[in-house]
Parts: sequence; structure tokens; C-alpha cells
Amino acid sequence: MAVTKKKAAPKKKAAPKKQAVPGRSGKSSASTPAKKAPTTPKKAAPKTPAKTTPSKGKEQADADSLARSKGMARVYVDGIFDVTHFGHFRLFEQVKNMRPGGKEVFLLVGCCSDELTHKLKGRTVFTDEERYETLRHCRWVDEVVREAPWFVDQAFLDKHSIDYVAHDDVPYATAGVDDCYKFVKDQGKFLATERTDGISTSDIIGRVVRNYDTYLLRNLKRGEDRKSLNISRFKEQQVRLGASAEDVRKRVQETQAKVKEVVHGRLEDLDEDVNSFLTRVFGFRQRRPKPQTREDGSLVRKGHVFKNVTVARPTTCKDCGAILWGIARQGWRCGKCDLIVHERCMETAQPCARIRSNSSSSNK
Repeated sequence: MAVTKKKAAPKKKAAPKKQAVPGRSGKSSASTPAKKAPTTPKKAAPKTPAKTTPSKGKEQADADSLARSKGMARVYVDGIFDVTHFGHFRLFEQVKNMRPGGKEVFLLVGCCSDELTHKLKGRTVFTDEERYETLRHCRWVDEVVREAPWFVDQAFLDKHSIDYVAHDDVPYATAGVDDCYKFVKDQGKFLATERTDGISTSDIIGRVVRNYDTYLLRNLKRGEDRKSLNISRFKEQQVRLGASAEDVRKRVQETQAKVKEVVHGRLEDLDEDVNSFLTRVFGFRQRRPKPQTREDGSLVRKGHVFKNVTVARPTTCKDCGAILWGIARQGWRCGKCDLIVHERCMETAQPCARIRSNSSSSNK
């Protein structure tokens, strides 16, 4: 019986060896690292909501504020502080440099809200949030009390652990009370401050109102739309035309000044040309002897007593007939006969009329 040989199973080709790829550390690995089994992501722990710091104008100052002011005198100043200016900053600096009881000052600044301010005083330029933020960036302010009351009372002082209240010494009357700070003064906790004269929020707003068209034109030139400025098309054209007319007026005045300067210079050049011509042709130069000068500054020449004067209207020289050019002190007028001439024409002018009249009467 024939024996059948079993065919050998074909050998599997060996997988080609992968070349070692150098890792980030510079070392080579002979085999590809095994893939890690996918892991289920861990559920993130629920975040605890951050603790919100209560408004310091409504609740008692927090522990951090009290810790920072430890060993210091807590002084309170309040106000609206709209369109904050250097008068406000001088007030803060003034209070900060006080040393009540020999202690350094921890300055708390109270700022009233829009709702309260609009109700009791009027419209503000800045919102309450803008005013709070402005005060927070002042170097002299240690803490801002938001939504401060219009008048302080003992409960408010106790709530914020306030040691002193700073304000100017002018009594502020309220309903039924002549001075709302009287109870603070009676306790010896009042610090008098001085106001800065010449600056206030009302003054700044007044400047803007007085120069309303100027600031409108400024913003229009900067590309701002009339709708954002809350003005009509007619008002826009009116402001632009007014600015154009003002520019034309200024240019005319500048041109007139330049013409006067040029003509005056030309006349002086002409005078020099005449002198040089006389020197070349006749060998002498026109000389102008200095007139006699009196103590009052007047000049005496040919019987005239000339004084330097300023003429407001176009006036001609009575000797040469040319216009007296210049902005001020253009000519010289005789106090006796009212003759007005150039300074250069004093020598060639006729003698004073009084002298001529006296000489004619003597000849008779």
C-alpha cells in the first residue's frame, strides 16, 4: 500500500523588521510600542461656584479690608465724583496725608449710585460703574464703597468700622437738621478738608456747553456720524459753514498782515536805493540828523513837537503822501499843529504852522 506524504504547510513569511525610529530622547526603539487600551475619561468634579464678594456699600467691610487697615485710621469720604478732576484727587491726597490720632489713614471713598444721584441731584456724564472704576484706579484710594448713601448715619459708620469722616466744614442741612455731620462732630470724629477753588464738575460741563459748536466740529472732523452726535443734518451744515467762514476770516487777516509787512519792507528798500543812488551819482549820502528828544519821549524838529502815535484808520503822511503802514505806532503827530508824518519825513516836512504864523505876523 502506497504511503502518501503529507505536504508541508507553507512557511509564513516573516514580517519585515521595522527600522528603529529615534525617539525624542535620542534613543532608538527596536519595536513599535504597543497601543494602550483606551481608558474611559474620568468625570470632572463639579466646580464649586466662586464666592462672590458682597457689595461693600451694602454689607459690612470684609475681613480682608479690616486686615489691611489694621493699626490704621479708617477715614470715610463720599461724593458723586462725576467727570473726576484734580480737585477730587487733591481731596484724596489731603485726607491721606492726615494722621488722626498719630495713625496712618486707610481711605474709604463712598460713591453714590446713578439711581440716587439722578433723583436727588441730576443727570451725570459718567455712569456709576465708570465712576467706581475711576476711583478704584486712584493711588490715594484704598477702598471704594459702592452705592453709598446720600447722608451717613451711625449705623453706616458702625457697619464699615469707620473711625473718622472727612468733609469740608460748611454745614450741610437736611430735613429737620441744620448740619448732617453734627453727630460726627459731637463725637470728635470729623476731619475738616479744604476745597480746591477754580475747578468743579459743573465748570467743566459749562465749558463744553459754551463751546458746543467747536466740539461738534471737532468730532465731525474725526469722522463721527451726526446721528451718533444726536444732531440734525441742518445743524451739521451750520457748524461746517461756520467753521469755513472763520477759516476765511483768519486767512484774510493773515494776508493783510503779510501785505503790510511786505509793503513796509519795500518802502524801506526804496529808501535805501535812493540813498545808494545819491552816493554813487553825487558822492554823498542822505543824512538824517537825530531830532532833539524830550524827557516825555517827544521829538522836536522845525518847531514841531512830534509824538509817536497809533492810527486806527488808513492815514497818509502829510509830507510825502504815502500811507502810514504798520500795526501800531505808525507815525509821528505834532502836538501843536496836528501834522502827522513818517519818521523819515520829519526832516523834509514844513515848519510848524504856529512858527509860520508868528513869523508872518511879525513881518506885518
